[in-house]
Order: sequence, then structure tokens, then C-alpha cells
Amino acid sequence: MTPTQIAARVRNRFGDTRGSIIKDDLIIDGINEACVEIVRETLCLVDSNTGAASGFRSGTGFPVGDPFIVIREVIYDTRPLALIDKETISRMGYWVLPDGVPEAYYLEGTRIYLFPNPASTDTTTCTVTFVPMPAVITALIDTIPIPENLHGDVAEFCLALAHERNENWRGAENSRKIFNQNISRRKYEMQSQDDTYRVIAPDIMDQDFIIGYWQ
Repeated sequence: MTPTQIAARVRNRFGDTRGSIIKDDLIIDGINEACVEIVRETLCLVDSNTGAASGFRSGTGFPVGDPFIVIREVIYDTRPLALIDKETISRMGYWVLPDGVPEAYYLEGTRIYLFPNPASTDTTTCTVTFVPMPAVITALIDTIPIPENLHGDVAEFCLALAHERNENWRGAENSRKIFNQNISRRKYEMQSQDDTYRVIAPDIMDQDFIIGYWQ
């Protein structure tokens, strides 16, 4: 569906085929808000960036480059890395991050770092797979930035906003309920079709791992 088709569907169901009440700006705002909520819940979008391992060094960090919702995977060469947090690294006693072959990654804001710290000469390719924020539309001629099978849910969300604008709280509640039920179903479908595998990597808290990097 196009934004224009969503606007027509919403106006027909609302009973405002001429658009005298449901203006374009409400539809556009509703589409953008719905897309963000849908992507956050279903993780239906995916993108990736690559860079040399040296670009992930402490003090630099690899910027994903696009606004993102969550990091799905970081691969060093062909090996998926485990996710760790900075607090765990501190509890391990690393006040200065050691250089070495990365086994894990952690986030600080929108930047990604590897642990241990890759050497400044490490040119190994790292691939970051992430769920991006959906692109913002500004007009009804734009393209909806999520898969087409979710466009009906976007229309339902916009209808809820239309009822709210008209202070029809029962209608808004009903449309929002339908939207939430549909998104729960989509989320289950997405998870069932996910063909990613669990990351098999060394346990960062394993005693042998810790001792190895202290020596």
C-alpha cells in the first residue's frame, strides 16, 4: 500500500471520504509513528555496515552510521562475537583494555567497541548487522519504509489517531487494541521465521579466558 491508499482506507472507515476532518498531516504523522512502533516490536528491518577491526578501537569506536534500534550481530572476520557490557569488563579487573584478538563487543551510545581491543594495525573485516530506525516520510507520495504485509497495521494505527482527534475514545481504544493484537501476531511470526543462530563464543567470564589475558 502507498500512503495515499492508507489515507483513503482510514478516511473511508472513519466516514470522512473528502478528508475534511482527517488531514494529510495526521496520516503522515500516524504512518511515521506506527512504523517506529512496529519495527521496535517486530524487528522487521535489517541493515549492515562493515569496517576494519582497527576502527573499533577504544577511544574511537565504530559508528553504525544510521539511527538504529538494536544491534543484531557483530562478526569479526567470519566469527560472531559475544555481547558484553562495560561494567562486566570493569568487574574483570580491566582498567586498561588489553589488546588482542576480539572475542566480544560492547556499546557506548551509538558506538561499538571490541574486547579485547583490536590492534591499530588489525585490518580484519568486521560486519555489524542491526535493526535501523525506519525512514521518515514527509508526503503521501513517499514509500512506506516497512514490509507491505504490515501496511494494514499502519492503517489501523492511523485510524486510532483519527478517532482520538475526533475524541471518540471508544473507537480509538478498539483500533489500538486491534493494532496491538496484530503486532503481537506479527512479532511471533517474525521470531518463528528467524533463521539466525545462537552465537557460539568463549565465555568472557571463564576463568581460563581471564587468566590468559592477565598473563
